[in-house]
Amino acid sequence: MRFAYLFALVPLSISVQNWAAALEHSNQNIRAFLESANYAEISYAQIHSDIEGKVQNQQEIAQLGIHDFSTGNLVGRDDLYSGAIKFQIQPQISAGLLFEQPYKAHLHYDYSPQLPDGSILPIERARIKFKSNSITGLIGYQPNSAWNIYTGLNLQSFEGDLLLEGQYYDGLNGYRSIFNKDYRPGWLAGISYQIPEIAMRVSLTYRSKIKYKLATAESTAYSNGQLHLTDSTDTVFETPQSANLEFQTGISPQNLIYGGLRWVNWSDFVLQPPQFNAVIYYASLDPRFSGIENTKLISYEDDQWSARLGFAHKWNPSWGNFIEASWDSGTNNPASTFNPADGYYGIGTGVQYNFNPNTNIILVYYALKFNKPPTAPPAQGTQIASLTSLTSENNSQLFGLRLAHHF
Repeated sequence: MRFAYLFALVPLSISVQNWAAALEHSNQNIRAFLESANYAEISYAQIHSDIEGKVQNQQEIAQLGIHDFSTGNLVGRDDLYSGAIKFQIQPQISAGLLFEQPYKAHLHYDYSPQLPDGSILPIERARIKFKSNSITGLIGYQPNSAWNIYTGLNLQSFEGDLLLEGQYYDGLNGYRSIFNKDYRPGWLAGISYQIPEIAMRVSLTYRSKIKYKLATAESTAYSNGQLHLTDSTDTVFETPQSANLEFQTGISPQNLIYGGLRWVNWSDFVLQPPQFNAVIYYASLDPRFSGIENTKLISYEDDQWSARLGFAHKWNPSWGNFIEASWDSGTNNPASTFNPADGYYGIGTGVQYNFNPNTNIILVYYALKFNKPPTAPPAQGTQIASLTSLTSENNSQLFGLRLAHHF
């Protein structure tokens, strides 16, 4: 019995990674490039998250007559887009383009409680926006029907805007950094093996790190314009290298199992604008701020690991559905406005409708339960804007769709 038609049942590869680990917003797989013949797809996902916590220094705040320590929802709705096109140029040569948004963060947090006299006290506010777009060009060589060896180049943009305000930030009150958009190249390479007769395929893909040098404008409430504590105005950092292992296999003519394992090298990531670094250095010379010299604007303790395992069933030539479970390790960073969640457990389901043998649409629903980050600061440095705790009900819901066509 042939299982080949089950290849079309593998669900859409919209990442469910929203405040899961670091800035990750896409699992960066190349599944679309491994489709048969000529192929195109577009995907859209909408994510609704609810993540709340409690602020630090509650005893001091309570002395002011304030008893509401809740941060409110730290994140809101987010939209994700991706697309791909693949051409089988020759029986042994394929080429493709992939578009995605690999790194993204959008947080607007304002803890400004009301005093007993009715006035508002702006204790802490944070606005964080990072985004990136990525276009990957791939070329593959298939020496036979089983093997596919591929490589490609990736052009990726990155930009951001970060604002910290309030009494918690002391000398950094009003700190703002604007990271101007920059485009930098990277590369990827991988190999896949398949047995179409049983819908079996396994692939391993490596993506390189990408080094950025973003022109950065930094200021604080006290700087009277841009900060100029050091001559440098460029923020140098690297988005992390990663590796993806993906597999699927038919277990009967109507059923398929699939899964994946992903590693991302976030432990080497540090985002430290030059003027911010200078402020930290000069503050560390004061004995009152002993230990502050290790403070980083954004960094991560551990690498990220994530995994998923799913089951797909084809009911008839028109309809199929799937269910999958997923897990993300997080990065073990302490709770902060930059890190309100640290990994997750998730479960998702979806349905596929085939308009004809070449065109289909997939609708997806995913529910995530976020892990609570540790509340103790890391050994090697102080975290900006720490939270004393996070609620146990932090979660996210994702609604997605993918339209795909073979031609």
